Amino acid sequence: MDPRIDNRFSMYPLSADEVVTCQSMLQDEHSKVTTMPTHHVNYLGDMMGFRFECGPFLTANNMPIVRTMFHGHTVVECQASEETIMKIMSCPEENRRIMLKFLQRVDAECVPATLDCVPENSSSMTLGGVLEAQGLLSVDR
Repeated sequence: MDPRIDNRFSMYPLSADEVVTCQSMLQDEHSKVTTMPTHHVNYLGDMMGFRFECGPFLTANNMPIVRTMFHGHTVVECQASEETIMKIMSCPEENRRIMLKFLQRVDAECVPATLDCVPENSSSMTLGGVLEAQGLLSVDR
């Protein structure tokens, strides 16, 4: 498997479809995919449960964006005049420079999250022969 696909946090192996999907995300040498413990392909056929990293110059049309990615997120509209909007749109290189500086500051001050808090999956067989998850340790699929 491609070394840019990090699946050490996965609780079960990637399916063939998930491997192909991860490989298709790796557009350049800076791209990396980390699969989460709950990775899966949802009912719409979209892969869920991954972290995607890329270099600073990957274009948005190469980003792995799925239909449900923004559910639960807030969208904020800034009030600005048409003149301000046109000024912003006419200086893409300046905007890129400002955003890169901002992202570098965020990266420098960031305390990365870990997956150490994710419990191990656990189950047991009941007297009636039913497999049951124990406590809150099972993965919500």
